[in-house]
Amino acid sequence: MAVMEEGVLFYITRDQYENLCGTHHCFSEIARLQLQNYLVEFENHPRFIRRHKADERIRIVREKLSDFFYRIPRNILASWLDMDPATFSRNQ
Repeated sequence: MAVMEEGVLFYITRDQYENLCGTHHCFSEIARLQLQNYLVEFENHPRFIRRHKADERIRIVREKLSDFFYRIPRNILASWLDMDPATFSRNQ
C-alpha cells in the first residue's frame, strides 16, 4: 500500500493487541468503542450513497471532512463516493 503523505506509523501485533485487551480494561473499552464507531460508519456508507445525489455527497463530505477533502486525490474521493471522476470534477 502506498501512502499519500509523509507520516509516522505506529503499530502493535495482534498478540500485543489481545494482551492489552485482556490485561487493561481501559484499552479494551477504547478498542470496543472504536470498533463500534467504525462498524456504524461502514454500515451507513451505502445508505449515504443511495440517499444523496452526487453534488450533495460532495458537499457533505467537503463540510464533514474539510481537513482531508483537498488533500485526498480526486480519483480516490470519486471512487469512495461511488461516482466517476468526471462527475466528481463537474460537481465539486
